[in-house]
Amino acid sequence: MVLKSLIRRFSSSPSSFTKPGKVTTTIPQDLVLKVTQLEKFLQNDCKEGNVTLDEARYFFEYMIHLQPKPSISSFNQLLGALAKKKFYEDVILLYKRVGSMGLLPDLYTLNILINCFCNVGRVCDGFVVFGRILKRGFNPNAVTLTSLIKGLCLENRSMEAVELFMKMAVFGVRPNVITYGTLINGLCRTGKTSIALRIHEKMVDQGLQPNVLTFNTMISGLCREGKMEEANGLLELMIQRGLQPDVPNVVTYNTMISGLCKEGKMEEANGLLELMIQRGLQPNVVTFTTMISGLCNEGKMEEANGLLELMIQRGLQPNVVTYNTMISGLCKEGKMEEANGLLELMIQRGLQPNIVTYTTLMDGYCLLHRSNDAKELQISTESKGCKPYGFVVFGMILRRGLRPNVVTFTSLIKGLCLENRSLEAMELFRKMAVFGVRPDAITYWTLIKGLCWTGNTSVALRLHEEMVAFNGEGVVICKPDIVSYGSIIDVLCKDGLVDKAKEFFLEMKGKRIKPDVVVFNSLIYGWCFVGNLEEAKGLFVEMADQGFQPNLLTYNTIFIGFCFRNGYNKENTADWASNHSQLMKELGRINWFLVSHMHKCKHKSLDFDNVVVSDGSELTASVVEVK
Repeated sequence: MVLKSLIRRFSSSPSSFTKPGKVTTTIPQDLVLKVTQLEKFLQNDCKEGNVTLDEARYFFEYMIHLQPKPSISSFNQLLGALAKKKFYEDVILLYKRVGSMGLLPDLYTLNILINCFCNVGRVCDGFVVFGRILKRGFNPNAVTLTSLIKGLCLENRSMEAVELFMKMAVFGVRPNVITYGTLINGLCRTGKTSIALRIHEKMVDQGLQPNVLTFNTMISGLCREGKMEEANGLLELMIQRGLQPDVPNVVTYNTMISGLCKEGKMEEANGLLELMIQRGLQPNVVTFTTMISGLCNEGKMEEANGLLELMIQRGLQPNVVTYNTMISGLCKEGKMEEANGLLELMIQRGLQPNIVTYTTLMDGYCLLHRSNDAKELQISTESKGCKPYGFVVFGMILRRGLRPNVVTFTSLIKGLCLENRSLEAMELFRKMAVFGVRPDAITYWTLIKGLCWTGNTSVALRLHEEMVAFNGEGVVICKPDIVSYGSIIDVLCKDGLVDKAKEFFLEMKGKRIKPDVVVFNSLIYGWCFVGNLEEAKGLFVEMADQGFQPNLLTYNTIFIGFCFRNGYNKENTADWASNHSQLMKELGRINWFLVSHMHKCKHKSLDFDNVVVSDGSELTASVVEVK
């Protein structure tokens, strides 16, 4: 059509290559050639998706210089082809140039533009274009609203997407299979699988059948939430409706198997694997790797190794993830020689270990308190502007051109702390910046706990202050939580610095970080340690008021504190037990079974270190009000 219309236009116009006054149908050959190429590009290449960005730009430039200009539908073909190839930003830029030429967009053009805006995280601009559609009197269609729903879902605004979905009827638009699938996917991605299932029911009520992709999405969502029975029900429903997951969609079974493995239901996962094979589906590398991961998590390394061998026998080559999974399992079991052997085998098979591989091995050594084995090389850091006392790095990682990440450093810091070498860990922490690695919350928690364990309280306090400090951009470096506060409070209480610990306790509550039983126990111990039983009693009551169940350590600590204050001791056990009612009145809230059990055993030997009677009887906890 483009070629014929252009020929007609040039046929009716005087040619600059003919004598004045004469009209000819002769067209310059180079122009005919370009027009023919343009026709082929729009009618064939754009429809089939065989376009490159450079080619599209070339023809776009050619089109905007043609006189008269091609119609908007020709530009739609070009822009639509680029959008399908995901050149969204380029389409937005080219659209602006189309508008500057005075060509008015139609509904198809504006739908393309909305789609591009939504795919680049600019759904607000997409709604601006939607307003333009309404203003110009166009009727939005399913494509228009589906693009907007997708845009909202991509920005994790799935509930707003549901609202828009429910309003589609207002615009006279009926959702199609793609609309439903888009919304269901968005809901499942944001953990709202139950709502997604209701949308699925609505879809079926409308006479629309979900496709394999939609079922996969719902099954995956249910598996992530641990709802394996519902996921299995969907799988059966999928097969009943004739949507047998074939080889390209083996992901359905892989998703189910992954969910079962994460739940520790390895027998069921193995049964599903066998069912998959019976139905003519061939498990792939992902299937086997998932099963191996599940077995490793349960410490069944022999079975995992057997599955690895079976995988190779079936002609499937394990990838880096497979080997990393096996190495991780062996490291957790402390089998470092076997883990290293697997590393060598991995390299022999032509696979390049990545940073995860080496970090996993390093973590395994550290867990065995062999952090020196995790350090292969010491190099001077003078070249990096650091002090000349050297910086412990991982030689194999550096030699292979891999960059240590935050997990790498955190694992080694943890290993040093486990060996009571927290000050060395602190040095390593300071050197992280040399490699451009920024500590995360786990790094801070690990080091603060390590410093506290080794009595370096002042260093831990400074690190905590640094943790909550603001950097130059006004962004919190790392938000503290119950772990970091709990570690500091615990060591302060053990050092008798309970007033300082109380400051941190109040600061923690001011940041709306809810204390747990461990924090309460630490503070109760601290106040009992310094002889302030009133503070200890107040915390005991506050603990119960906040819904926390005191454990044996709680009772042990506060009972001993009251006993020591009143002059009772281990040698005077009978006297202490017979006067338990006085303790009950002072505490206000007490464990009735615990006290009654002590009363029954008043002439038996009580171990104050464990608050467990010598015959090993079990103690329960049920808080009651005693008047």
